[in-house]
Amino acid sequence: MQPVPSYRHLNKLLEDESFEPRLSWGLRMAISAIVPVLWGLATHNILNASWITLTAECICWVELKGSFTHRAWVLLTGILLTLCFCVVGTLTAGYLFISVIAIFVVCFLWGLFKNLGDRGSGLALCVYVMFIVCNAYPVQDADALRDRVSLVLVGGIWTAGVSILGSLFIPLRQPYRRSIALIWKANASLLDAILKGWDGKNVRSGLREIYLQEKQVRSAMDSSLQLFENRSFQTKNVPLTEQELAKLRKLSSLVGIHIVAIGEELENIRLQDFSKATQLRVHEALWQMKELVGKMATYTVSLKPESLLIMYAAIDKANKQLAVLGEEIPTAEVHQHTLKRILQLGERAIRIIESGITHLENIGGDAPVYNSYSFLKTLFLLQPRVWLRNTKLLFNFNTLTVRYILRSSLAASVAIFIYKWFDIDHGYWLAFTVILVMQPYFGATLQKALDRVIGTVTGGLVGGLLIQLHDSFYLREIFLFICFVGMVYYVRTKYSRAAFFITVSLVLLFDVENTLDNNIIIMRALCTVGGACLGILAGFTLLPDWDSKWLPIHITSSIHQNYRYFLASFFGQNEDWTKMKRLAETANSNAFDSFNRFLSEPVVKNRPVKGLYQIILHSVHITRELNNFNIENHVNSERETHTVKEQLEAVNECLYWFNDIIASLKQTFPKTSIDLYEKRLVSLDHPYTVHQAFYVGKLLAELKALHSNLDKLAILPDEKKATD
Repeated sequence: MQPVPSYRHLNKLLEDESFEPRLSWGLRMAISAIVPVLWGLATHNILNASWITLTAECICWVELKGSFTHRAWVLLTGILLTLCFCVVGTLTAGYLFISVIAIFVVCFLWGLFKNLGDRGSGLALCVYVMFIVCNAYPVQDADALRDRVSLVLVGGIWTAGVSILGSLFIPLRQPYRRSIALIWKANASLLDAILKGWDGKNVRSGLREIYLQEKQVRSAMDSSLQLFENRSFQTKNVPLTEQELAKLRKLSSLVGIHIVAIGEELENIRLQDFSKATQLRVHEALWQMKELVGKMATYTVSLKPESLLIMYAAIDKANKQLAVLGEEIPTAEVHQHTLKRILQLGERAIRIIESGITHLENIGGDAPVYNSYSFLKTLFLLQPRVWLRNTKLLFNFNTLTVRYILRSSLAASVAIFIYKWFDIDHGYWLAFTVILVMQPYFGATLQKALDRVIGTVTGGLVGGLLIQLHDSFYLREIFLFICFVGMVYYVRTKYSRAAFFITVSLVLLFDVENTLDNNIIIMRALCTVGGACLGILAGFTLLPDWDSKWLPIHITSSIHQNYRYFLASFFGQNEDWTKMKRLAETANSNAFDSFNRFLSEPVVKNRPVKGLYQIILHSVHITRELNNFNIENHVNSERETHTVKEQLEAVNECLYWFNDIIASLKQTFPKTSIDLYEKRLVSLDHPYTVHQAFYVGKLLAELKALHSNLDKLAILPDEKKATD
């Protein structure tokens, strides 16, 4: 019996919430913001309540994802920022040119906060929202300023209290485990893309679709490393439980490498080469592996005994399906080697997952924060070194970041000047929109501007209809609560929907304040459209960043990182090959993203699109072959002792081609810090396995193809510019 569709949707919502708690984030926003409104209505202090609500919204836009200490640090920083820029915005409110200069400085800081990642984006909102609103509403004297600052402080303390109260009941290590579970989940999605079409019912996934899923694995890994920085090899001053979790995270990455290797094995195979029965067995084996990896994600989050039993059952099913697939190998007319390799990679991945289960069992129980995290420990961990480390990260300048920040700051200054010079009623929405839609690249700015206009116009219309309802049983406040949840729930997935809920909430707030009229709705819509147009115009005219210029630099960076990874793998330049792997994959991803933006730029005619795409693919394949080589290092497989001389020659030939490629790039980018490695390999610690020798051969072929394409394309510009 199939579950009722509504229950399926509910189960899917609860499952997604266990991995990415967007709903609880929205509820935190809603509770923090609606309670002051209700208090204001009950006590007829709605104006004071609005400042508390504004502060709550600002701080609640920061997503709390890390450990309890990390959350405490973020909340404290948010309170300090809202207080600081409340004062700055209020003091500059009555002065046109000082306000213009101040918004430039504020937007510059806003851009720098984005260096801190997701947490920085939320903190940046505390900076510019509080400044713009306070700058739009000046005060008459010092007492009024003191009252406003007091209300903002109350809002900050109230919001921090709600947030900390919610954090006290979560298991202590759950945020860390959740970040690892997202890697397992991304691995499952990657497997789903690879197995698509092998059942004969769907079209197979293309290279681009599979690579996008591979990027999701890497993004999940980077996010976990950003929040929880300790590595699997770091044991000094690291609790045993965190050591186990760091090892588990590394295992999730290794499983991802094996999944990518399986996809690479199947990449060049036609379905027609296999019988229908073999196709179905390949599909079923990969499907059971996907189910196993997905259940590993669930168990990593929950640590429930029943989830562990389900895990063992899934392992048994996956092993059986691989065994069934192994029965096909003797009868397969072609690609017997591929089937053997898939079987081998699948069995290894399952053993790695079993090892991951052991690490989770070693962690033991996970008590709630309130039962295992002392207040004094939190104060001890909030040392100056934490602030110093984040300050260094904050002021991490590079050319692209500075140009984006300057462009945004100039556009915001123009917006503030226009609305103050012409005394536009509620014209500060113009500056809001400019800052929100500005993105580092033109294509992203255009898309966000369109989403914001659509969400604002539709939200204004719906909000206008809602305020016509009779104010009974706090109906408008209920809608306001829903809007607070909705704006947070969709902000990272559907920005047009988030803008819709934001607009409806603002309309309802104005109605609560009994100051709403149709002119305000119309003015906000006009300011939104005007701000979007100003943001798009700024993207064209103010220090524009076009990927026709940046794409060669990103491609060069990806080749450099692959070179470092190659040296780490074969010449012992760095023992931590997983770090080199991550840097190479990130550089490849940056080049791929830059290429996609390049395609959306206004002029692409007569540009070597196909050649550029091939070069990026070569870089991706070079990284994959190095990954495949490294995962064989600790495997007890057959060693080709009689071919050591040929193996040495192949590695040295790879070095020759890599050096030739790097030397050519250094002539165009003379300030690059990569030095050529001239020492040839004269001996091996141990002979390579059969598979390692095979991957060295594939690596050599990719390097030759990359060299040929670079020579044909001549992608590098004439200007001698250094990579950042």
